Amino acid sequence: MEQDYLLRRDESLTARNDRRPGLLIAAHGERGGARRDESIIRLVEKLAACNVACQVGYGLIKGEPSIGVALNSLLTCKIIVYPMFLADGYFAHTVLPQLLKEYGSKREGMSIRVLPSLGLDPALAELVTVKAAFAIQASGFSREKTTLVFLAHGSKKNAASRIATEDLANRARHYGLVHDVRVAFLDESPSLIELASEVTGPIVVVGLFAGNGLHGADDMSRLISTLRRDDILFVGNVTAFPELVDLMVAAVKRA
Repeated sequence: MEQDYLLRRDESLTARNDRRPGLLIAAHGERGGARRDESIIRLVEKLAACNVACQVGYGLIKGEPSIGVALNSLLTCKIIVYPMFLADGYFAHTVLPQLLKEYGSKREGMSIRVLPSLGLDPALAELVTVKAAFAIQASGFSREKTTLVFLAHGSKKNAASRIATEDLANRARHYGLVHDVRVAFLDESPSLIELASEVTGPIVVVGLFAGNGLHGADDMSRLISTLRRDDILFVGNVTAFPELVDLMVAAVKRA
C-alpha cells in the first residue's frame, strides 16, 4: 500500500490546474523521542488547512518520506520549499539544495523556489520573545529579573548554528521584555548547565529544535531535571508554537 505523504490533496487531481504552487516543508528528521517527527507533521497539517498552496507535503533529509519521494508526491510542477532549519548550516545550505537539484531534474518542467530557513526569518525574534514574556507572566516570575535563554544544537565543525542563535538573541534583546537574553548549546560551550551556574534569577528556556525527538524532548528533559532548580522554565520548542503557522504563511505568501 502506497503511503500518502501529502497533508492536502485536492479532489480529482485538480492541483494540476491550480495556478498556486505546491508547498514542501523540508526538515532534517528527528532521531529518537517518543513523538518523533510529530511536530513537523502537525505543523504541516495546520499549513494545509490555511490553503496557502494547492498542496502541502513534507520531506526529510534523514527519515521518511525522503525529499525525493515528497517532491514526486506533489502533482504541481511549481513548488516552494520551506526549510525547517534554525540555521543556514550544512544540511540547509549544502545537502538540501543537492537533493532538490538531483530529484527536481528528473521531472520535466519542475520549478523549485527555496525560501530562507526558518531561523533566518526576521519575524522569529519577536514571536519567541513575546511567547517567552507571556510564559514568564503566567509563571509568576518577574520579567525584570528573568533571563531568556535560546538553546540550540551548536556544532564544533560549523559555526552556522552559533551565528544564527546569537543573531536571534541580539534581535530579541531589542524588545526589552526580559532582563537579558543569552544562548546555550548542546554540542559546544556554553552548555545550559554552564550558563545556569552564571545566571542569578529565573531562567526561561526556548528550544531551537525542529521537533520533539532526541534533542527537543529527551535532551531537554534531562537537562532541566539535572539542574534541579525551581526557577527554570522550559517554554517549549519553537516549532511547537501555534503562532509559527502565521509566520510561515506570511513567508510563503511573500514568495
